[in-house]
Amino acid sequence: MPGHFTFYSDKIENNFAYFSEQETKHAILVLRFQLGDSIEFTTGNGIYYTGKIVEIQKKSFIAEVDSFKEIPQKNFVLAVGILKSSDRMEWLVEKCGELGVKQLIFLKSQNGERSKINLEKLKKTAVAAMKQSHSAWLMDIQEMNFENAIKTNLENKYIAYCNSDIIQILPLKFGVNSIVFIGPEGDFTLGEIDFAKSQGFQVIGLGSQILRTETAAIVCASWSLS
Repeated sequence: MPGHFTFYSDKIENNFAYFSEQETKHAILVLRFQLGDSIEFTTGNGIYYTGKIVEIQKKSFIAEVDSFKEIPQKNFVLAVGILKSSDRMEWLVEKCGELGVKQLIFLKSQNGERSKINLEKLKKTAVAAMKQSHSAWLMDIQEMNFENAIKTNLENKYIAYCNSDIIQILPLKFGVNSIVFIGPEGDFTLGEIDFAKSQGFQVIGLGSQILRTETAAIVCASWSLS
């Protein structure tokens, strides 16, 4: 039987999990799972399942659920300026998914050099990251205007800014129910910073060196694990 893998099921009904054509290619054709083999999977909603393959078809397969366990998740959200490079955005989605970020928001901000993203492709990357890290949670990915995203109900709100004149604190970790805003390559404007402060955000710095947007995001995601 193949080694340790996690698969993604988009539907579980009456104690049976159903798998897509893409998952079937991976599990059956590539990894050579067979009828009766044990399998581990999730729907990305925080429940991790184990079961056995009971039916294999050309473009799908079915597993019967044997057991499951609920996996807790920390409510940590990153809101990141849209990156100019599609490859860097995919990399960011992959790493944030592996680190357990609950939601990743791509911001349309004033200094952003790009306004459109391939949301469906990024969601597929998030599924792959969830499977690779054996997580039970599928990271939510959204695209949002800065003005809308800033009106969050999360308790702990931070916005990173490169202007050292207004930086107040350098946190070592973020508590539960936290959101951190990271600007695009051109950083946030002073007007955006002022608006964030009016919404209860605390301005923070991430150190003495200027980081790329995706690097800053990963630093914050890592701190959220503390």
